[in-house]
Amino acid sequence: EHRIPRIIHQMWKTKKVHRVFSEYIKSWIRLHPFWEYRFWTDKSGEGFIKNVYPWFWDTFQDFSGIQRSDALRYFILHQYGGVYADLDVEAVVPLDLILNQTLTLSQEPLAHAVILENRDRQVCNAFMASPPSHPFWPFVHAYMRDHQVR
Repeated sequence: EHRIPRIIHQMWKTKKVHRVFSEYIKSWIRLHPFWEYRFWTDKSGEGFIKNVYPWFWDTFQDFSGIQRSDALRYFILHQYGGVYADLDVEAVVPLDLILNQTLTLSQEPLAHAVILENRDRQVCNAFMASPPSHPFWPFVHAYMRDHQVR
C-alpha cells in the first residue's frame, strides 16, 4: 500500500474563496478523481488543533493569521497525511507517482530564497506531501513552540 494517503488538503479563512482560486481548486479535484478532498477553514482548523493537539493550543492562539495557517498544515499532515497545496498552486499532473515517497517538500523559487531571505535555498510550505505520523512533523511542532516569534 502507498505511504502517502490519497487526501488533498487545502485551506482558506472561510468557505468563501475568491474566484481567482476556484480554477486551481478544480484542477486538484479533476486530476485526482479518486482522492479525498478536504477543505479547511480558520474555524475548522482551530477546532482541530484544540481537540487533537491541545498541548499546542495556547501557542496557536498567540500566532498571527499566517502563522496559524502555516502551523495548521503541519499538524494536518502529521495527523492525516496526504498532500497539502496552497490555493494558488495548480495541479498539472496526477500525483500518484509520489505516493510511495516518505516525505515531499517543495523549494522556494531561487529569487525568494536569495533576495528575500539571503539564503541559497529554502523549503516552501505551499506544497507538501507526507504519510501520517511522519517523524519530521513532531520536530517542526516543537520548533514552532520553542522558537515562536511574537
